[in-house]
Amino acid sequence: NNCWPYPDSVAQAMVKRAEFLADLIKPDGTCPWIGDSQRRSPISYVEHMVRVIEREDLEYEISFGNRGAIPEHTSCWYSWQGLSVMRNGWGVDANYLMFDVGPLGMVHAHEGKLAIEVVAYGRSLIEDLGVHSYSREAPELPYYNLFGNTRGHNTVTVDGLSQMRLVTGPETVDKPLTNPWTTNELFDYLSGDYDNGWGPGQYVEPMASVFESDSYDGLIDTSVVHHRSVIYVKGLVRGDCEYWIVTDYLSGSGEHMYEQLFHFIPTSLEVDQHTKMVKTRTDGEANIVLLPANPDSVELQIVEGRTKPDMQGWYCGAGPNPVPAPCVVYRQTGVPPRCFQTVLWPQRPNESYVPKVTSMGMDSSSWLRVCRPDGGEDVYFSASHKGTYEFGELSFDGAALLVRFDMDGKPTQWSVVGGDEVRWQGKGLVNV
Repeated sequence: NNCWPYPDSVAQAMVKRAEFLADLIKPDGTCPWIGDSQRRSPISYVEHMVRVIEREDLEYEISFGNRGAIPEHTSCWYSWQGLSVMRNGWGVDANYLMFDVGPLGMVHAHEGKLAIEVVAYGRSLIEDLGVHSYSREAPELPYYNLFGNTRGHNTVTVDGLSQMRLVTGPETVDKPLTNPWTTNELFDYLSGDYDNGWGPGQYVEPMASVFESDSYDGLIDTSVVHHRSVIYVKGLVRGDCEYWIVTDYLSGSGEHMYEQLFHFIPTSLEVDQHTKMVKTRTDGEANIVLLPANPDSVELQIVEGRTKPDMQGWYCGAGPNPVPAPCVVYRQTGVPPRCFQTVLWPQRPNESYVPKVTSMGMDSSSWLRVCRPDGGEDVYFSASHKGTYEFGELSFDGAALLVRFDMDGKPTQWSVVGGDEVRWQGKGLVNV
């Protein structure tokens, strides 16, 4: 503003920040509530940088496709931050999922590794809870603990306990993460692990604070490791169905209770206790359907506005005070390995199609079939580690596989994560 140029080092950092924020922007113009975030938009900052560095691709992103030049990418992976965005475009009606597999961070950190946020055709429906207040006064402390604790994020808890990185670390990384990120014309895929143990939650401050830091020297249960993968199955032409599959493996030892959590905005839900299907129901707007692949292996509970025995089912983005909002809980109990696999099926306004989702393996595996509206089906498998896997007429070497079949049962498209070849009926199919 004073017409002096930025020093080179400052300018480079500001450009990187603008690129990151532009890629992270949701179709409603805001950014995800990672850590102590509040619902804000970075568009004004990116607009300023566009004027300074004349980047038409960034202008396209922040104008939702109305100005500038189309970027070379839609989905993205930031390996230092451990953040990915899986999206189908830059318009206000785009599908969008943010997946956080990164380190804790130095400041304003929450115990939400492997959490997601989801936007269905422009409508933000599954959100992180951000932060309501830093106050530790009695009325606010329960919300502070919920929003910073793992149970306030869209991930998995073990025995109702929280991740414990605020005690165990690590806060940062000294080299880019090497998580298996794959993006191609068929899908986006990313996976990550949490293996730092489970405990009572927020016991230390992640930054200098007016409040005293409470040290924690109690037990941390390290007997369970959480591995999560997310795949975004893309539509090949406009109007095709698109969806995500979230796969959670719990490995380790001992008997535990596991909960897969989805925090919704304040909205009405339709529930089918037989199939464990959960669907938002808002006429004239986009909706989303949650479909467990193996409904007989999970319990379903909808929690909204709960205060005892702990806080759950609250939302803090609608005004100055938290309000009740539904939290979908899929629950299992038992000895590892355990697997949750949930299809997140977005619906355009006034669409009604809900796919049939079928588990094709045992409870602890993740072969599934998704029936598409065109009469074909998608077969998908995601493992907790690379290996050789087979089911029926399919086999492959790698970490994950998606094969699309037409209505006559013939494979038309396929791709492997961490591998090169798919075998179907004994014949090799070259990876795309």
